[in-house]
Amino acid sequence: MADRHAIAFFGAAFAAQNDQRRHVVTNVRLLESDDDRARVEAYLTLIVTDGGQTTLQSAGRYDAEVVRDGTGWRFRAMTLFLDSPF
Repeated sequence: MADRHAIAFFGAAFAAQNDQRRHVVTNVRLLESDDDRARVEAYLTLIVTDGGQTTLQSAGRYDAEVVRDGTGWRFRAMTLFLDSPF
């Protein structure tokens, strides 16, 4: 299942991470919606502090689809488009 692979990837990446990261999400914009589904985008600024130095690591855009279930809105899919890889 693809979701398990994505979770395993992030788990390994987080375990190897020694720095402190802050994901600043701004400019959330609704692109389309109906009663049970919506597509949104938002900008990401990734700030990293490592060894006492704080730097802008990357920036990009999230594209997400959310769906309504019995308890509220849930992410169905999310894609990150980075301006520069790190």
